[in-house]
Amino acid sequence: LRLLRRTLHKFLPPNAHELVSGKLHIILTRLHDWRSVTVSEFASKEELIQAVTCSCFVPLYFGFSPPKFRGVRYVDGELAMWRADFVSRTTITISAFAGEYDICPKDGPAAFLTFQLSDCIFQISKMNICRL
Repeated sequence: LRLLRRTLHKFLPPNAHELVSGKLHIILTRLHDWRSVTVSEFASKEELIQAVTCSCFVPLYFGFSPPKFRGVRYVDGELAMWRADFVSRTTITISAFAGEYDICPKDGPAAFLTFQLSDCIFQISKMNICRL
């Protein structure tokens, strides 16, 4: 995640938080109760980067100590999406794994296991397992 933080610091403008506040909604999973939290207001560029970093943190894969946003530990928002009630037609879903997302890798049609959890369709394929 250090590379992500460095890249965001390098390429986001100093007022990135002002440009996206109220427009960009980042879904996080609060670690202590596994509740979905949506964040759309950011006080600084650093706070925006913290939210993005938390939203990308997959436990175990990136480590055991999730990053903090506003002093609270959060992980990838997808982990609690099944409890979410804020996904709408204008929501853009993003995943590092192939599936029914707006932005994701496209695997061949040979997914050998597909299951649905809430509005998310997960495909277990050889490529998705390799991505872990």
